[in-house]
Amino acid sequence: MNKIALIVLFSIFCLSLVAQTGIYGLSYGQSMEDAEKTLKAAGFTVSERHTDNIIYTAEKIPSLKKLIVNKTSEGNNVYSWFAYYDTNALDEDAAVEMVENINGSYDIYDDYDYVYVWDIGNDKAIYVFENYEDETVIEYSIWDSYYDDWWDYWW
Repeated sequence: MNKIALIVLFSIFCLSLVAQTGIYGLSYGQSMEDAEKTLKAAGFTVSERHTDNIIYTAEKIPSLKKLIVNKTSEGNNVYSWFAYYDTNALDEDAAVEMVENINGSYDIYDDYDYVYVWDIGNDKAIYVFENYEDETVIEYSIWDSYYDDWWDYWW
């Protein structure tokens, strides 16, 4: 009986780790060193280094304008990441499909702000939207409390 409970708990733990991983193999809390190795192995190059983030580009992905990986306040781990694509090359529907292939179906479609939202637990979320600079954005960051009462309000 204890073995079954242990296996179930381990499975839940493993699934939670998968849910916290996103595009380009990045994960919340991943060391910045490991993130850089993962991205470089995938063909990314460092474009700019700042105290709070690193900006990457990838010639292999022509639709990608830049990938910004934000650091935790200590600077050692991945806090959030934002991928900016040319909307003409990767539209919102294609971006949603890309995220769905990794993280499953979205939880909320905000038809006021035109944002697709995935609640991936532990106060983390994924947002897909088009910004005012003709870019499709895939944002892995913290949960926006704006959506806390979404279901109660709309349903």
